[in-house]
Amino acid sequence: MRLSTTLLATLLSAPLLADTVYTIPQGYTRITLEEAPSAGTSSLTALSVVLLQDLAFAGSVTIGEFSANPTGEDTQAASVSGVAWTANQWTSEPYLAYLSVTDDAGNADGISPAQEAFLISANTTTGGLTLVSRNVDLLTNFPASSTIKIRKANTLSSLLASITASIHANDRIYIWNQADSKWDTFRFITGPNIWINTVTNTVSNDMVVFPEEGMFIERTQTTPVDLQLTLFGEIPSAPQISSIEGSGFMSSRIPLDSALGDLGIENANWS
Repeated sequence: MRLSTTLLATLLSAPLLADTVYTIPQGYTRITLEEAPSAGTSSLTALSVVLLQDLAFAGSVTIGEFSANPTGEDTQAASVSGVAWTANQWTSEPYLAYLSVTDDAGNADGISPAQEAFLISANTTTGGLTLVSRNVDLLTNFPASSTIKIRKANTLSSLLASITASIHANDRIYIWNQADSKWDTFRFITGPNIWINTVTNTVSNDMVVFPEEGMFIERTQTTPVDLQLTLFGEIPSAPQISSIEGSGFMSSRIPLDSALGDLGIENANWS
């Protein structure tokens, strides 16, 4: 095929237009759960939640009234304008609302605004949200007009789904209970395939594991040999804010070799 000189000149002088394509980085991490060294001993593996569930909603949110509950969880009202949700859209399964602090002018540092995750305990069909506020008025840390991202929460059952078939009845999961300042202990029951709190004897499949929380997996069995836990999800781009009220336990999001002075906790309001 030959192009005329006029057509060729027209093609060469035309601007080249292209759309910028942004891809969401997805990844996985594989963790080895070592067998017990010998009978009567145990091995302990620590892990934290690094990868995120897919984004379900993003938009602007207005943070409203704080409600203190002396006998239960404190909550915070929030609202998103111009949306239509089903009655239990964010509560039929556990979902987290990620709120962002105010960014620097024009995002000069190139780092996404730091964010903190809060459990959604209720929603209306017209954009209303009730967030579990962790005993602090969110307006002390976040602007009234903020941004929100909603993602499905990581739970005990979703995180450990890839190894449940091999979890032994004597293996234990330990997660810090900040409200009661103690470790909660869980075991897996095959057949119904459920996680049970060993103290309360309640089903705990939907127990939320927050991004800054860590857990310990204790194995007392020498067989089967080392198990592999594989976690999939979105690689986070924003720094994670962690709040501790009273006695608490916090996990570094990515627990690489880190010195205490590199964790940034000296900027917290220690008393």
